[in-house]
Amino acid sequence: YSPWYATVEVLLGAAACRLVMLDGAPDEEQAPKSSCFSVLAPAITMPVVIILRATGVLQVSDLLTRAIIIIPLFLRLLMAAHRASIRPEVTDLCCKLLRSQPLVALGNLTFPVFLIHGPIGQLFFKRVIGNAVFGGPLQVVLGPWFFYVYLAITLVAAWAVQNTFLSSKAVAKVSKRTCEGLAWLLQAPRSLATPAT
Repeated sequence: YSPWYATVEVLLGAAACRLVMLDGAPDEEQAPKSSCFSVLAPAITMPVVIILRATGVLQVSDLLTRAIIIIPLFLRLLMAAHRASIRPEVTDLCCKLLRSQPLVALGNLTFPVFLIHGPIGQLFFKRVIGNAVFGGPLQVVLGPWFFYVYLAITLVAAWAVQNTFLSSKAVAKVSKRTCEGLAWLLQAPRSLATPAT
């Protein structure tokens, strides 16, 4: 895990969001037309890449696979899905599928999954921690099937974090006060530097 790399991923997402926000803005290029293929192609390609890596057909490191293939495809999927779903009538079958209740419920868990999958994965799969706690990484001790248990534990933990911590009104108040304090700190140097009139 690299905080620097995670920051770059977040910035790539922000850039993609900004590109979509500029669709139809004055002095900007016209938004690309989206079709079912523009949503379907990345949605199919990502799992294919993952399967090819898992079976050893595509031998590329995790870092390169993520940076060069998965993230650009995922951003392409999100941008195409957004463009297809803001129309007055959504006709794209992929977008209709993505709007289904089970997928919306999973989508609501993406942020808590992002927060906790790393620490849980470190506990189960990191050699140093696994040796100390379980006598070895659990994919070695119990077998590769444990990965599915890890996925289930991560989803249950993400659901618990979402419904107990992230949805808490007390946490929302603390978060709001913190943001207001940070905003004040960022504006204070400017107000001190501006001469009074």
